[in-house]
Amino acid sequence: MNDGSFVTVTYSFEDVVKALNAVEPYDWAAFLRERLDGFAKPAPLDGLRRGGYKLVYTDTPSELVKASDEQRKRVNLRFSLALSSTTRTAP
Repeated sequence: MNDGSFVTVTYSFEDVVKALNAVEPYDWAAFLRERLDGFAKPAPLDGLRRGGYKLVYTDTPSELVKASDEQRKRVNLRFSLALSSTTRTAP
């Protein structure tokens, strides 16, 4: 679009719905609204379950996380406090 122009071209919600319908007719407006405006729904875990997995939360790090922290000499708190620290040693 606009060959040579560096102006950002934006699209409206209706533009996106129209483009999707041109590729595959469907009620894209309802589909997207449900996902964009919806909240407080549980995570879609059915695909995990059907694959033989289950999502489990515990307050104890797994053996893999413990080994990784030990090897890298760090404490990984990304999934609790969103922090990751590294202990650096002098060269």
